[in-house]
Amino acid sequence: LEDLPEHVGAVSYSTAVGGDGGGLGGDQLVQSPGGRLVAPLNDAKEPWSRHAKWRVPCFVREDDPSSEGAGSIMSPPMFAELRTVTIDRVLACDTTTLDFGELAVGETEKRTLRIRNLGSTPAVLEFDGLSATSTFSFLNAMRTIPPNASHPPIVVQFSPTGQGVRQETVTFKAGNLGRTVRIALRGEGVSPVLSLSPADGVIDLGHALEHDETSSIVTLHNSSVFPLRYTLEPLDDVHTNFNNQSPFSCVPSEADIQPGGDLEVAIKFQPDHERPWLFHQNLRVQVPNQVKEHTIFLSGRCHARQMYAVGNDLDSDAARQIPESMEDPFMVPTTLRPMAIEAQQSVLGVSPAVAPEIKLTFPRDDPDATRTITVGCLEIVNPDLKGGPGTYELEWDPEMAKLGYFSATPDKGNVAPGNTVEVAFSFSPPVIEETYGLDVGQWSRTVVKCNLKGGYAPEGSPEAAVRILLEGYIPV
Repeated sequence: LEDLPEHVGAVSYSTAVGGDGGGLGGDQLVQSPGGRLVAPLNDAKEPWSRHAKWRVPCFVREDDPSSEGAGSIMSPPMFAELRTVTIDRVLACDTTTLDFGELAVGETEKRTLRIRNLGSTPAVLEFDGLSATSTFSFLNAMRTIPPNASHPPIVVQFSPTGQGVRQETVTFKAGNLGRTVRIALRGEGVSPVLSLSPADGVIDLGHALEHDETSSIVTLHNSSVFPLRYTLEPLDDVHTNFNNQSPFSCVPSEADIQPGGDLEVAIKFQPDHERPWLFHQNLRVQVPNQVKEHTIFLSGRCHARQMYAVGNDLDSDAARQIPESMEDPFMVPTTLRPMAIEAQQSVLGVSPAVAPEIKLTFPRDDPDATRTITVGCLEIVNPDLKGGPGTYELEWDPEMAKLGYFSATPDKGNVAPGNTVEVAFSFSPPVIEETYGLDVGQWSRTVVKCNLKGGYAPEGSPEAAVRILLEGYIPV
């Protein structure tokens, strides 16, 4: 390198020897710590280094075909000067970059570094460069490294507190030697990404018979690049069965989902008593530090008999006619109900609770509207419950039937297990040809009984009849 032509570059050296230099100087040559033969000594106290200048020629060619001399290389060339410095390494690390990759927010990961002292003098190691709010930290203290030895493994921890890439450069230095080594630290905090199917989390488990069950599936998808652990946590108090257990069960209620994987949660609705209102429960899908919180909304309805009738519209259903807080406090299993009713009347003097009615109101400004109910026959899963098809028939008040204001189609029929029939009610008020500018009228109301027969029914229970209140406005 000392014989480089001047137009290529130049190399110069600075050197160091132990002690006060041992009388070396002038034209004397010394060995570098790594055993290199160096140029004449300049300063015995300065660490050995090699400084080089490199001149790189840049040739330019004319590419414009219309110009004179197109395609020829222009002269003289331009030069770019590069400067390099080479030193003998004293502190060395097994890596220059420590990349933790992606890590869930709130989680921690540890990696190790190993720093070596290649010199013949002990290195008092310390570090700086980490900010006070850094997500990187060192879990062990820095120690003095003996000559030609390694520091005990340095444990670096990455604990992201939010999403995004975190990068810092830490400098390890031995002040007594004047040497340093820099390590780039990098990591990315990512939040768990979980999705549900169905996306809105609404699971309607439909209608179930007492001591029977219905079921559904919720699929959880992990879009993250690391496993996710979820837990289903109840957000409200569910109306329990008589054994004080929830009628809803979710399996598994907690588990790990692999990166990019799906997990199916089997949901069952197993009620043991009838009530006018829905059984319902809200469950939170708890995942630490998730981006979006998900909630599963479960609902189901229970009937004592295989045949049932419900309103199709939310405002017309029997469950909306009285608040849930007015539920019968003397509720007992269906098989004990006749005995309990008799005891309430004879001992307490309390009449049995009356089931709320289905209420179908025909709007005053749209009397031609059609209101509907659903009559169904439950499909039985439990082999111990024997059922079959059933029938329904509407029973009208004789006086109201003569007036003919209200009608229904079909007013009777058969229903097979697992099937439903929609019954449409209509209102035909009398036509008033002349009102003379007056808006005078009254509401006409009547109760229709929907008699349900056949199918499974608890032993000793009477035939069921669902009451339907019809009301419409009649001008006079």
